[in-house]
Amino acid sequence: MSGSEVSGGLVPRPLSARSVILSLLLGTHPPELPGRELVRLVEGFDVGASTARAALSRMAAAGDLRRTETGYRLSERLLERQRRQDEALRPHTRAWDGDWETLVITATGRGPAARAELRARLTALRLAELREGVWLRPANLDRPLPTALDRVAERLVSRPGSPAA
Repeated sequence: MSGSEVSGGLVPRPLSARSVILSLLLGTHPPELPGRELVRLVEGFDVGASTARAALSRMAAAGDLRRTETGYRLSERLLERQRRQDEALRPHTRAWDGDWETLVITATGRGPAARAELRARLTALRLAELREGVWLRPANLDRPLPTALDRVAERLVSRPGSPAA
């Protein structure tokens, strides 16, 4: 991909060996591959074999990967990242009955950093802001909202007067 032109004349930056290796292992279940297989796969992303082997050694030394009898495996920290990534791609859902999970922000006097942090947390919970301070989503996720939200918001279950399209 490096060196090839895309529309608009922009040339994408090549991916680093570390990025390609992590992407491959994060998308693999179980997240372990033989070293020779990883080297072969990253070559398809214009990463040379010696660069890939050096990256594997550095990543193992840094604790990103664990060396196993059969190859390389994600570290515990990165296994947690893979679990979050998998959950984001395939959340646990239930049939939607038309109810909406609604949060109305009731806390006042918080600074910009606290407000930004709360917005990021609510977005990560897959809520969307309808208008300032009112967050909602279809009530079809099988997951509890963190109890810490009770300090800053009122939780509601709502249903529009007319069915959603």
